[in-house]
Amino acid sequence: MSSSSSVPDYLRDENLTQKTKDLISSLPSEKGWLVCQMYQFQGRWHTQALLKGILTCQKQFEAKDSDIILVTNPKSAVEAFCQGKFIGGPFWDHVLEYWYASLENPNKVLFVSYEELKKKTGDTIKRIAEFLGCGFVGEEEVRAIVKLCSFESLSSLEVNREGKLPSGMETRAFFRKGEVGGWRDTLTEFLAEVIDRTIEEKFQGSGFKFSC
Repeated sequence: MSSSSSVPDYLRDENLTQKTKDLISSLPSEKGWLVCQMYQFQGRWHTQALLKGILTCQKQFEAKDSDIILVTNPKSAVEAFCQGKFIGGPFWDHVLEYWYASLENPNKVLFVSYEELKKKTGDTIKRIAEFLGCGFVGEEEVRAIVKLCSFESLSSLEVNREGKLPSGMETRAFFRKGEVGGWRDTLTEFLAEVIDRTIEEKFQGSGFKFSC
């Protein structure tokens, strides 16, 4: 749980619309680790501020065929993660929804894992290029893209070394070692096993295997 002064601006529960307040009063709630309170809406856990944005998005946003949306998961460190009770959670629901969508509609949803990108970088880049309609990408182009988008290149850019998000968070906080298995720097083997068991249970029967 965090005090209001330590909560990022984009998560603060200020200037809520009456519609959001009315909705919040009817939702299940839990104590959060980044904010004081989270609320469950349509199977996900959100802050009051995020709920306001979600309602506005659902009412006004219309996706176009040319839109490219990059989706990943926020941090949550372990107990809350395994219970699915964290901002944007549960994690496995997000993953499985996109996994099934990629199987049912591969022309609209491309599913790529970080481990896959690290192990088969060139092949994965070609898949992404084809998915985005960029046509054939030659080996020289692939090597150039790998170098340009490498962890070393991106983490050394001034905007990522010195920049800040509107929330005040420093952009360098998004860069660690850029290696598969980096979880060992922050998690014990026991906690990793707890996460693996939870994920294995939740993904059972889906055909998707998640590994770190």
